[in-house]
Amino acid sequence: MSAIHLALASDANPAYLCGLTVAAGSALRHLPPHARAVIHILDLGIPNTAFDECATILSSLHPQAEVRRHPIDAARFEGLPTWRGSLAIYARLILPSLVDAEWCIYADCDLLFTADPNRLLALADKSMLCQGHLNPRDATVDRREFGWFADNHIPIDPNRYLCSGLLLLNLGLFRALNVERQCFDFLSRHPDAYFPDQTAINAVCHGRTQVLPDDWGLLTWHNPNPMRIPVGAVHFAGDAPWTALSAQDRPACSAAHLLWIKTARQIVPAPSFLAKAIPDLTAFCLRKWLPFRLWRALPRWMAAPPWVRSPKRRAKRLWLRRAEPMPAELM
Repeated sequence: MSAIHLALASDANPAYLCGLTVAAGSALRHLPPHARAVIHILDLGIPNTAFDECATILSSLHPQAEVRRHPIDAARFEGLPTWRGSLAIYARLILPSLVDAEWCIYADCDLLFTADPNRLLALADKSMLCQGHLNPRDATVDRREFGWFADNHIPIDPNRYLCSGLLLLNLGLFRALNVERQCFDFLSRHPDAYFPDQTAINAVCHGRTQVLPDDWGLLTWHNPNPMRIPVGAVHFAGDAPWTALSAQDRPACSAAHLLWIKTARQIVPAPSFLAKAIPDLTAFCLRKWLPFRLWRALPRWMAAPPWVRSPKRRAKRLWLRRAEPMPAELM
C-alpha cells in the first residue's frame, strides 16, 4: 500500500484528545522512517488550539506523517443515542465517505500500538468487510448483546463478533455495498442497541467479518497474563489510563498502564499532559476510589475510632516503627 491510513475520533473532551494523541503517536513511533502515514482525525468539536497542538506533536514524530482534519457536524447524528454523552462513536461509520483509500485502520482513543501497523495491514483479507479483535464474552455481553440479537431475531455469530475499538476496514468494499447507509438504517430501526456502532457494524457485516490474532486489540481486563504486553495493540476498553487511579491499584493491567503512561510522557509535553490528565484523574479518585475505601474502613473505625484509640494501642503503633523487640504486654 502507498500509505497507511489511520483514523481516530474525538469530541471536545481534552482527555479523549490526549488519548488520541498517544494512540496515533504510538503507531507513528513504530513505523519505519520510509513509510508514509496519513492520520485522519474525525473532529466533533475539537477546539482549534487543541487540534493544532495535537497535529504539531504527531507531525514531529515521523518524517512521512500527514495529519488531516475531518470536521463532522454532530447534527448528522441527531436522534441517535449517545455513548457516555458523546456522539463520536458514529464517526467510524462514515469513514467510507471521508477517507479516499481502499483500506483504513480505525482506532479508539484508548488504544496503544506496540508494533508496526504495517503488520496489521498485512493481515487484510479482500473478501472481508472488516476485521477486528473478538469481543470477549461474559455475562454482561451475553445479556446486553447476544440476548438483544436473539430478542430482535437478528442472526449473529458470537465467534465472529468484533469489538469496534480496533477495526481494519475494507473501505472499497464498504462503498461498493453501501455499508454506511445500511448501518444508519439499522440504527434508525433499532435505537435501543446498547453498543450502537459496534452492534450496527456486526449486524450489517454479518458473514463478512474476520477475527484478528489476539495480540491486535487485546483488552487489558481480558489479558490472561497481566505482566505481558501484546506485540500489536493494547485496548483499554472501560479502563482508560487517564481514568485509572494507578497501576498499583489496577494490578490486572499494570504493565499495559505503565507502558501507556511512559509513552504519554514521551509524546505529549509534560504541562499539556498534566493539564489534561490530572483533572480527570482527581475526579475519578473522588468519585470512585475514595468512597470505596471509606466504606471499607467504616467497620474498623466504628469498632475503634482513630481519635479515641487507647494508650496501649498508641504505644503498640509506636513500637512497631522501631527495630527493637516489642514488650510482651503489648503483643
